[in-house]
Amino acid sequence: MNLKAWILSVAIASAAAASGSSSGSGSTTDAPLTQENLSSRPGLCNTSKDCAKYTKGSNVYSCIAVKSNIVNLTTLKQCVLGDGCSGGKAGSCPTFTSWPQKFRQVQPVCAFVAVPNCNSAVNSQGQVVSVRSLREQAAKPGNVTCFQAKFGSNSSSSDDSATVYGIYQCVDKKLYAEKNLGYLDNTPKQLQSCAGNVTVVNGQSVSNVLCNGHGTCVPQTDFSDIYKCLCSTGYSDKDNCGAATGNVCSAFGQCGNGNCNPDTGKCVCPYGSTGDQCSKCDPAQNNNASVTNMCNGNGKCGIDGTCQCSDGYLGTNCETQIKKNSTASSATGSTTSSKKSAASGLHEASIAIFSIATIFAAALI
Repeated sequence: MNLKAWILSVAIASAAAASGSSSGSGSTTDAPLTQENLSSRPGLCNTSKDCAKYTKGSNVYSCIAVKSNIVNLTTLKQCVLGDGCSGGKAGSCPTFTSWPQKFRQVQPVCAFVAVPNCNSAVNSQGQVVSVRSLREQAAKPGNVTCFQAKFGSNSSSSDDSATVYGIYQCVDKKLYAEKNLGYLDNTPKQLQSCAGNVTVVNGQSVSNVLCNGHGTCVPQTDFSDIYKCLCSTGYSDKDNCGAATGNVCSAFGQCGNGNCNPDTGKCVCPYGSTGDQCSKCDPAQNNNASVTNMCNGNGKCGIDGTCQCSDGYLGTNCETQIKKNSTASSATGSTTSSKKSAASGLHEASIAIFSIATIFAAALI
């Protein structure tokens, strides 16, 4: 095992865990569950108790959080059906296609994040791992049971490896990239495997958001470093969740202009929208002032029932705002970062490296 790479990777990931819980300002964590909030943000929750009302038989919902470093969106929570991205499970994260525009810039990735307060660790074979540094942490309050994952380099010419003690958490694409949560040189390839469909806008090729906004970028299997799109029910994994295959739904944020009814498991479309996943529009309503949400107000309905998006928007319902930067055109959620955020990340990482190096120095004595 490459000890240098191991310590460096764990240190950077620990910095990411710390920054994910404290970065930004005005977090939407524990938003009031008012009728207005629930209407505009279906599936909104603060704890899994808030999701109990949606659970029917084996269809169990739990409250899953997505961490980001986007101001006012540092923590978003939504009820998720089935295996969520949590603990030792690489599962689903919330999706936000049917939430208001500002929330759609969050692109969820199920990441294996190192945690500094492990009291024991379980490896991928289910074996309990005994590590001195973990035992020293056990006496501290707030400790958790974590898992051991080993990652190899994406390069055939490198034998570097990283062993990380942590848990699966949902994080935004930008945070995932900035903190290199794929470890070593894996992150770019992982995100590329979940890239959205490419659309030509004003002569430029623009990629839609990860998994086209209808799924989660996840490991192929638990503790794997190879990623894929895990699509919401009703979308095809053949094009990274781009094409609707039916009107069934499994995620509160997936039905375009409509809502997913957890009792029927089907999308309910508002006036002016129709078709599978509310992906079609009614051209007869273009001039109807009472229909305000068709094509999300960012385009007109074509004669074929598809949205013709205004400049600056793309997606089935013109739900994705295009963000341009100095090097390329991309959908909102670009991995381009400012000098300020980069400097902040390096500062956090340096603190984590120092702390963990101290722990391991003691452990190796």
